[in-house]
Amino acid sequence: MRVVYHPEAEAELVEAVQFYEDRVAGLGEGFLREIEAAILTILEAPERWQQVEGPIRRYLLRRFPYGVY
Repeated sequence: MRVVYHPEAEAELVEAVQFYEDRVAGLGEGFLREIEAAILTILEAPERWQQVEGPIRRYLLRRFPYGVY
C-alpha cells in the first residue's frame, strides 16, 4: 500500500524532525523511525486504532507527543 502525506502533515513532520535533531543529534532520526514504524503498524490493522471523529482514527506514538491520524 502506498502512503500519501497531506502537504501540511508532511511539513509538520519535517519541522518536527528538525526540532528534535536540533535538540539532540540522532533524535530527529529516531522520531522519523517511530513515525515510519507507526505507519507500518497502522497498515497491518487500520481499524484497530481508536476512532476520534467519524471514520478518522488515531495512533499515539509512545516516545514522542504525537499521533498519526
